[in-house]
Amino acid sequence: MSKFRFLLLAFVLISLLGCGAPFYIADPIEARVVDAETNQPLEGANVVANWQLVVGSLDGERDRGQLEVKETVTDQAGRFHFEGFTKLNPMLYELRDQDPRIIIFKPGYEWKMITNNYPGAGTKTPGIHRKSWVSGRTIKLAKADPVVTHTMIKIFYGGLYSYLVDIVEDCEWKKIPLMILAMDAEKKRLKAIDPQADIEVWSIGLLDQYKGRCGSADEFFKEYAK
Repeated sequence: MSKFRFLLLAFVLISLLGCGAPFYIADPIEARVVDAETNQPLEGANVVANWQLVVGSLDGERDRGQLEVKETVTDQAGRFHFEGFTKLNPMLYELRDQDPRIIIFKPGYEWKMITNNYPGAGTKTPGIHRKSWVSGRTIKLAKADPVVTHTMIKIFYGGLYSYLVDIVEDCEWKKIPLMILAMDAEKKRLKAIDPQADIEVWSIGLLDQYKGRCGSADEFFKEYAK
């Protein structure tokens, strides 16, 4: 059997078993972010995209790191763009139902998460070729309520904190420095308004709990303070 036929047979068997593919192809992503009320473009919004790998088990899915993590900020026209890519997946973990997951955050606005939710995902693989439905669309962000209570802060930022946990725990926070800096600044701003507020949001200081595995966040962000 030739090498090509062997690789082809291996790929077919992997697909039939429902495992991840040996590689994945992701299309470029380009969209526009605007103010929900005025429809004016929002410049400087932080945008993070991640492709979460999982493995199936009897008690459900288990996260197995990131195939890719990217970040950018919107330009004057409110546009953001991510280059497409092809990446090897040597451990044969799987992309399933929510890749790419896109998170948009701009201080003063309600943050938003967008996922693909492929039909039938979880029972069958959507395949090796992935693209985001948000490409070519306009995303509207609503202004946050200027009157923020302790409970509202915890609920509002708690979700953003939770959705970034997988990226942070995989030490991939080094790929989203602009998002971390934006959240760090927002936490300081809100603390200045209300020192007693319980603000659950990623900050440079909070990242140091992973210093043993991921290195020092303080040292890493010194480059951005220059």
